[in-house]
Amino acid sequence: MEKIINGFMEEFQKNIPPALYELKEVIGEHARSACESMIHKMDLVSREEFDAQVLLLRRSQEKLLSLEERITTLSEAAKKKSSENTKKKSSKDKK
Repeated sequence: MEKIINGFMEEFQKNIPPALYELKEVIGEHARSACESMIHKMDLVSREEFDAQVLLLRRSQEKLLSLEERITTLSEAAKKKSSENTKKKSSKDKK
Protein backbone atom coordinates (compact mmCIF):
# COMPACT_ATOMS: atom_id res chain seq x y z
CA MET A 1 0.00 0.00 0.00
CA GLU A 2 2.81 2.35 0.89
CA LYS A 3 4.27 1.95 -2.61
CA ILE A 4 0.97 2.96 -4.18
CA ILE A 5 0.61 6.00 -1.95
CA ASN A 6 4.23 7.08 -2.53
CA GLY A 7 3.85 6.72 -6.29
CA PHE A 8 0.64 8.71 -6.25
CA MET A 9 2.22 11.42 -4.10
CA GLU A 10 5.23 11.76 -6.40
CA GLU A 11 2.98 12.22 -9.42
CA PHE A 12 0.68 14.54 -7.49
CA GLN A 13 3.52 16.78 -6.33
CA LYS A 14 5.03 16.93 -9.82
CA ASN A 15 1.77 18.42 -11.05
CA ILE A 16 1.42 21.16 -8.44
CA PRO A 17 1.48 24.51 -10.25
CA PRO A 18 4.50 26.78 -9.61
CA ALA A 19 2.30 29.37 -7.93
CA LEU A 20 1.58 26.84 -5.16
CA TYR A 21 5.14 25.59 -4.58
CA GLU A 22 5.24 27.35 -1.21
CA LEU A 23 2.28 25.21 -0.09
CA LYS A 24 3.66 22.05 -1.68
CA GLU A 25 4.41 20.28 1.62
CA VAL A 26 1.10 21.25 3.24
CA ILE A 27 -0.86 20.19 0.18
CA GLY A 28 1.18 16.98 -0.01
CA GLU A 29 0.51 16.11 3.64
CA HIS A 30 -3.22 16.69 3.26
CA ALA A 31 -3.36 14.72 0.02
CA ARG A 32 -1.40 11.84 1.58
CA SER A 33 -3.68 11.82 4.61
CA ALA A 34 -6.80 11.80 2.43
CA CYS A 35 -5.34 9.07 0.23
CA GLU A 36 -4.40 6.84 3.19
CA SER A 37 -7.83 7.39 4.72
CA MET A 38 -9.62 6.36 1.53
CA ILE A 39 -7.44 3.27 1.10
CA HIS A 40 -8.05 2.15 4.68
CA LYS A 41 -11.80 2.65 4.25
CA MET A 42 -11.69 0.45 1.14
CA ASP A 43 -10.32 -2.36 3.31
CA LEU A 44 -7.77 -3.38 0.67
CA VAL A 45 -5.29 -6.21 1.18
CA SER A 46 -1.79 -6.66 -0.12
CA ARG A 47 -1.08 -8.97 -3.05
CA GLU A 48 0.78 -11.33 -0.73
CA GLU A 49 -2.19 -11.60 1.62
CA PHE A 50 -4.55 -12.12 -1.32
CA ASP A 51 -2.36 -14.89 -2.75
CA ALA A 52 -2.15 -16.57 0.67
CA GLN A 53 -5.94 -16.53 0.98
CA VAL A 54 -6.35 -17.95 -2.54
CA LEU A 55 -3.99 -20.78 -1.65
CA LEU A 56 -5.87 -21.45 1.58
CA LEU A 57 -9.18 -21.48 -0.30
CA ARG A 58 -7.82 -23.95 -2.87
CA ARG A 59 -6.62 -26.28 -0.13
CA SER A 60 -9.97 -26.05 1.62
CA GLN A 61 -11.82 -26.82 -1.61
CA GLU A 62 -9.58 -29.84 -2.23
CA LYS A 63 -10.20 -31.14 1.30
CA LEU A 64 -13.94 -30.58 0.92
CA LEU A 65 -14.00 -32.46 -2.37
CA SER A 66 -12.03 -35.31 -0.81
CA LEU A 67 -14.41 -35.48 2.15
CA GLU A 68 -17.46 -35.40 -0.13
CA GLU A 69 -16.04 -38.31 -2.14
CA ARG A 70 -15.30 -40.23 1.05
CA ILE A 71 -18.83 -39.63 2.36
CA THR A 72 -20.28 -40.85 -0.92
CA THR A 73 -18.13 -44.00 -0.80
CA LEU A 74 -19.01 -44.71 2.82
CA SER A 75 -22.69 -44.04 2.19
CA GLU A 76 -22.73 -46.45 -0.75
CA ALA A 77 -20.90 -49.08 1.32
CA ALA A 78 -23.40 -48.64 4.17
CA LYS A 79 -26.35 -49.00 1.79
CA LYS A 80 -24.81 -52.13 0.26
CA LYS A 81 -24.16 -53.64 3.68
CA SER A 82 -27.69 -52.76 4.84
CA SER A 83 -29.10 -54.36 1.73
CA GLU A 84 -27.03 -57.51 2.30
CA ASN A 85 -28.13 -57.68 5.94
CA THR A 86 -31.77 -57.32 4.89
CA LYS A 87 -31.38 -60.17 2.37
CA LYS A 88 -29.68 -62.39 4.95
CA LYS A 89 -32.38 -61.65 7.51
CA SER A 90 -35.20 -62.39 5.07
CA SER A 91 -33.57 -65.67 3.98
CA LYS A 92 -33.19 -66.72 7.64
CA ASP A 93 -36.86 -65.86 8.26
CA LYS A 94 -37.89 -68.10 5.35
CA LYS A 95 -36.10 -71.11 6.84
